[in-house]
Amino acid sequence: MFEIFCQNDLNRFKSNGQYPAVFGDYLQARFQELKDCLEEFFEDEGEFNLKEFGHLVVLSPSTDNLNDMNEVGLNPEDNGLFGSIPEVVEEVVMPEWSVYQISVVYNNSFMMIFYLPKNDVEDNAQFQAFLKKHPPSTIYFEPKGSRKIERPKAKYLFNGTKYITQGVDIHIPLPVQLAIWQFIAKRAEEQKPLMDYLQIFNLTPGTLNGKAVQKIECVQEQPQHKVILKVESGFTVSEKIYVIDDVKHMTMLLANEY
Repeated sequence: MFEIFCQNDLNRFKSNGQYPAVFGDYLQARFQELKDCLEEFFEDEGEFNLKEFGHLVVLSPSTDNLNDMNEVGLNPEDNGLFGSIPEVVEEVVMPEWSVYQISVVYNNSFMMIFYLPKNDVEDNAQFQAFLKKHPPSTIYFEPKGSRKIERPKAKYLFNGTKYITQGVDIHIPLPVQLAIWQFIAKRAEEQKPLMDYLQIFNLTPGTLNGKAVQKIECVQEQPQHKVILKVESGFTVSEKIYVIDDVKHMTMLLANEY
């Protein structure tokens, strides 16, 4: 376990040569970002220190017991890191190297950030189960002068011919259909995160400023993504809709038509 509270700690980490230099560059960028955000709240004199806010911790399953991390506030009774409920889990992709970044909030003003090299946990069944429970999003880090990282390209572009089933035509108000297609078009353009072939829309009655509207919960399972829309409509319904992309065309259907 390597704990980073201040710039001196970070300098020691970068100089020990245990990890690729690009990881040290990333931690430097992350530390500077935290310093810029938190320095005005730092009360002690002298070098800026993360001890008041939650610091950075680099872990290795070969030397650290992830089930017992009492020294950083994750005790064995709660199963250490595996018993925590992270605020966010991210895979940080760097040139020729990747690391998981796990942010755990302890209270309103204290958040620890843990790092686990991806190649150290690929065969760790308990950690892989943790990732299934808390699917990571992906961020990319490209230090100046490095080669460009090949980002995955979207497989499902949702730009083919549109079809709707008879069930959608009969049961779903036209403004709701149009709102879903518009949402699909925007997601397809942004691809943040990349779109899966199956987009799910849970329709329930809702209110907006005291007025009845159609609530649309837009869900994607892999990678996880959820957005709530509210649309004015002549009437509201309770239905589940799928929009499926098979590359050449896309189909909107009721879930019970699948």
